[in-house]
Formats: sequence, C-alpha cells, structure tokens
Amino acid sequence: MRPEFWKRSVKSKFWFCPHICLLGFLIVSTACTTVKIATTPLKEAPEFSFSLTAYKAGELDENCKAILQTAKNSGFSAVSLVPSRVFSQNKISALGVSSGREIETCLQNAWEDGLDIIYQPHVESEDIIDKTKPNVWRAYFDFTPDENYFQLMFAPFLNWLSIHRDEIKKEHRFVAVVVAAELELSTTKYSGQWVKLVSHLKSKLQDMDLKDKVKIGFNPNSTPKDYFRSVDNSCSDFVEFVKGLDFVAPSIYGDWSKIYENRSRRGADQIEEKVQTTIKALSFRNLNKCYVSYFRQIPLFIGEFGVGGDFNHASKVSGEGMRSKKYTETRRDLYANLIDWAKSQKNENEFNTQVINIWTNDFFDPVGIGHDPRTQADDRITKFFVDYRNWLANLR
Repeated sequence: MRPEFWKRSVKSKFWFCPHICLLGFLIVSTACTTVKIATTPLKEAPEFSFSLTAYKAGELDENCKAILQTAKNSGFSAVSLVPSRVFSQNKISALGVSSGREIETCLQNAWEDGLDIIYQPHVESEDIIDKTKPNVWRAYFDFTPDENYFQLMFAPFLNWLSIHRDEIKKEHRFVAVVVAAELELSTTKYSGQWVKLVSHLKSKLQDMDLKDKVKIGFNPNSTPKDYFRSVDNSCSDFVEFVKGLDFVAPSIYGDWSKIYENRSRRGADQIEEKVQTTIKALSFRNLNKCYVSYFRQIPLFIGEFGVGGDFNHASKVSGEGMRSKKYTETRRDLYANLIDWAKSQKNENEFNTQVINIWTNDFFDPVGIGHDPRTQADDRITKFFVDYRNWLANLR
C-alpha cells in the first residue's frame, strides 16, 4: 500500500446518513463537514484478512507456515497475527505462550508470502495455559499498560520491524499494530496511561523512520462498556487516546444472514446498519456524558468479524449443531452478504475500505484454515473469498 493513501480528503456525513466503511476507511463527522480521511488509490474495495492465533509455546513454530499457505489458497491477502499473553494476578505474563522468536519468525513468513500484516496481540485469562482456571473475558481485566505490558506485547513486533526496516519502507504493503484488543475496562479506566503508550510506540516507530509506514489502531467491542473513573478527567483522557490513533477496529459479531429478494444488495444493508450503529455506540459514551467525536473522523477497520453467540447453533461447537444443514446454509448466507457488501464499496464515492478481518479461530473458522476438528469448513465460502480476491485484482 502506498504511504500517500492516508492524505486524500473526502466529505463525511453525520452518522444517520447513508454510508459505510468497514475495516478500512470510514469517516463520520458532524453536520456534513469536510474532514481529512484515509483512502487508497491502490485498492478500490476492501481486502480480506484472517486471524492467525497462538495461545501456547511452540504453536507458531509448528503451524504458522502451513496456516499461511492454507489462508492464501483460501483467498486471503492479509493476516492478523494474534499472539496471546496471560493475565495473571493483575499483571501480564509471558508464561506458557509464544516466544518473541516464534512471533518474529511467523511475521517474517507472512511478509515473505506477500501478505499485508496487522499485528494484534491479545491478553487472555489463565485458562489458556491451565484449564483448571476460570475463563474471564479480557474486557474485564483491570490493569494499567505499563512498561511490562509494552515489552511483552510489542517488543517482538518492534524487533522484527527494526531488522527489516529498509524492505518494509520500500514495499507498497500495509503494516499495522493494534495496541489494545477488547480491553474495555483498562482503556476507559486508565485512559491517560494508554495515551502515554501510544506516544511511546510512535516514538519507537519514528526512531526507525517507520512512523508514516506502520499505522496504530485500537480494537474495541462494537457495543462498548465504560469504566470511567470521573466524567471530566477520564473522558478527556479517553478522547486524547482515540485522537492519537490512525484507525479504530471494532469486533463485530452477529447474524446478518437474511436475504432480501426485493433489494439489489441482497442482505448487505444489514452490515451497513450494524456499522452505523457501531459508530454511534463508540462515539456516545458513559451514558451520553462523553462524546468522542474522533471515532467519526478516523478510519474504521473491523478487527474481528464472524458468527455471534446469537447465530443459529453457533454456541454448539460440536455434534449436530455445527454440522446441521440450517447452520451451514445460514452461515453461507452471512458470508455471501458480506461479500456483496464488500463489493458495493467500490461504488461508494465517499469511502474506500481497506481490510475486513475474519475471525478464523476454532468454531468461528468458516474455511478450515486452522484445521480445527471443531469447525465445519465450507468449500463454497472458501470459493466466495477466492472469487472476491480475483475480482479485486481485476480492479487494479
């Protein structure tokens, strides 16, 4: 991707105006004012990314190359690498998870395979290394992003960048890093510390002369919860945190499988409506006492997309639930609608989306990238992605 794609400008509209921008570039401002927005002359519609997760030591060494090859054969042109760290006793630990060397090797494999890269490390509960421990959602982790967090989460990525800085600068490809993934409590309760972390990360990139090449983002939930300590201080700190980002990439899960026979875009409007609802939810915080206008002004990616808990049989990860005809056909309709939505973006004059990241871990994986026995891969969905990649290549 060309660096200059971040510098073009378009007009935006208020959130209720017809618009969309998914995992790439959506801008929503107030009262139809003119704002600066990221668009790319290289890509006229979004590309698809997949999630390459790692929860235990040795997983990336064992699986990275094979998964990358499967993903490329399945139509993906970008990877979201998701190595995990453990949250234990109110701090982040590297115990039992991928080493920095493993992460760097996998990053290099992805780069050599010609993929765009989104580095999106996760913090997980202790159950990923000890099944006797309870599973706790990362949104509830109460911690400040100190130097320990910075080193454990980003040191391997920064080291890989420094070693391959010159080739990264020359390539017209997209490289990004997500500073926080679904860390709802931490990012709202300790927003001031997150401002410092983003500043520190930008300084590191500047030292490598990669500040304009590597973009920084944040992965919130599409229906966020707030833990502001006070309306005045925490809200202003959170605004500063968002203001320092290059993009925001919410997780969006659900059932958008309806087919509207009397509409030209089948079911794509469902996704459009969800994106608009997400923008509103991200912008109006703390019972509407905190307005974060920058969520309407910076590019919006989708950090995770997939079936949700309310999807037909999605919570049944084995047996008939995952293999039923109803589940298979409904999931196929969901992804058909998503492909239609993505194709419609080339006709949107105001927005130019970049990447849609499909969450391809365990039973969320629709194409069998991880070869997980719990999932039911669908060759027809794989063909959706392959055909879309070919369609996208013909636009350039």
